[in-house]
Amino acid sequence: MMKKVYLILAIAVMISGAVAPAVHAMPEPYVQEAEVKTVELKVNGHQLNITNHDDEAKPVVIYALTGQVVKQFDAPHGTTAVDLGAGYYIVKIEKLSQRIVIR
Repeated sequence: MMKKVYLILAIAVMISGAVAPAVHAMPEPYVQEAEVKTVELKVNGHQLNITNHDDEAKPVVIYALTGQVVKQFDAPHGTTAVDLGAGYYIVKIEKLSQRIVIR
């Protein structure tokens, strides 16, 4: 967006002839640091293991594919085991949302 604004301004200055156009390289957008993955999900048989590497508890919501909330709890620091029946689920932990299959 900013490149377009500068381009329009440069063309306007060139057309008016008031000032010689100055071409400046636009700085690249800052690279955002990748967030450290603080939560891991692993399926082991009919069990979902949620490992929270953060010191504070994370809210967990497990949905069936129908949208029904199957389980809702706070996962403390460490590993929490959740028993689930066979099926497809969506696990949401803060910004993380992942599909899992229990067979």
